[in-house]
Amino acid sequence: MTQKTLVSNVEKESLEYLALLGQLYSANPIPSETDELSFEVFAQYASLFESKGVVSLLVFDPGTKEEMWIIENEGSKYELRALVQSQMGRPESLVAHIGSVWAVLWRHSRYLMRSAKIDLDNGEYAIAGLTLPLEPVYQSLRKYQKIVMLYIIINLLIISFFLSRKILNIYFRPIQRLVKRAGEYQNEPDFLFSVRKEDNELSKLSSALNNMLNRISRDKLKLSSTVERLEQVNLKLKSAQNKIIRAEKLASVGRLSSGIAHEIGNPIGIVLGYLELLRQDSLLPATRNDYIHRAENEINRIDTIIRQLLNFSRSSVDTAKSVDVHKLLAEIVEVVTDQPLASGIEIKQQYDASEHILPSDVDLLKQVFLNLIINSVDAVSATNGTGGEIIIGTSNSPRNESVNGRDTKIISINVTDNGLGIEKENIDNIFDPFFTTKDPGKGTGLGLYVCLMIVEKLGGNIKVGSKADKGTTMTISLPIQDEIHAKEI
Repeated sequence: MTQKTLVSNVEKESLEYLALLGQLYSANPIPSETDELSFEVFAQYASLFESKGVVSLLVFDPGTKEEMWIIENEGSKYELRALVQSQMGRPESLVAHIGSVWAVLWRHSRYLMRSAKIDLDNGEYAIAGLTLPLEPVYQSLRKYQKIVMLYIIINLLIISFFLSRKILNIYFRPIQRLVKRAGEYQNEPDFLFSVRKEDNELSKLSSALNNMLNRISRDKLKLSSTVERLEQVNLKLKSAQNKIIRAEKLASVGRLSSGIAHEIGNPIGIVLGYLELLRQDSLLPATRNDYIHRAENEINRIDTIIRQLLNFSRSSVDTAKSVDVHKLLAEIVEVVTDQPLASGIEIKQQYDASEHILPSDVDLLKQVFLNLIINSVDAVSATNGTGGEIIIGTSNSPRNESVNGRDTKIISINVTDNGLGIEKENIDNIFDPFFTTKDPGKGTGLGLYVCLMIVEKLGGNIKVGSKADKGTTMTISLPIQDEIHAKEI
């Protein structure tokens, strides 16, 4: 039964109870409260209606205006009195709902009140009213509700099970097959995703994936062809770079060779002079031996000069090894100092770096240092003055610094001169290939470009600081950690 039907039944019961009260009241009226039998009759009436669930019962005599509470309940007393008084002059029975209590799914009335006119045998009438609780109705409904909810839950579970199986068959299993098929992909050219016709919309996904694989295969072929061309271009680029480095190295050696005639000419003249003296028969043995020893020293000097030049022009067989930067700089300074182009220039060496061993290519470093020192010599010589000075120094960074995006310990090599300096508008161009401000025959414009290329390949960088007529400082920063190795050039 529904809640509305059960409440309607209670309303009918309330009307029946009032009819029963009317019959009892006509046959056995309630005495006045002053009668000794009053309490006994009241008790009989109260016991009867309380057994039927009535919680409040009132009889009102319109003639005497007297109220007789057979069953009194404070929770509905005032509302029942108002309903009974409203019944006066009305033939139809009145019904009212009061209070609030939790029913089944929401709150409803707690009590049902009914009033009605009772006709007496003597032609008079009285008005009676009673209150019935609705809580028992709700309790019975809640019992049924548990059964209904359990039934609904069981049905939902059954429906959900079959729906999930249907969804699994429609969507998830085809997707699992697609995933498994994708996992089997091994770059096969004719690889396809297959989906059954009953897989509905997933067949469209399969077609789209197959189209995508076809495009990937085509693009892969194009990419492979492009990579192959890039590798060939890269090999050509490396070859061109090596040729540029070689050409610049030969140009540097050529600059050094320009002083060979002077450096070798003097010792040869001295040797020829001693040979002429040795032709004299009158020489004492001691004097003859002294001339021979001096001539030998001059020949050794010639040999040393030639060997130094050959060492700079020859590429070492073992290019990847530990290089002592201080030792290499000292060798270069020794060679340059003997050249006429460095005459009158003081070259100072200030090696402060405690860690100066680099895992690098000695030929590449030699090329970089020689280019920078020759540039400084040319800049100082161009001043046509005295007091030319070049300072070559090294230092270690006190902390790890970022070199080309990597944090590592570094060594800095500074080449500082007090030459002409570099004009401000030329600073940004000095590392461009074929850019030079030297006179024709003194530079190719590739020196600093090659230096920058080599240093970057070794994982370092070059910075320049210069002011016109004040001098220039070139600073090379190179990583010195063991795990940093020279890159192939």
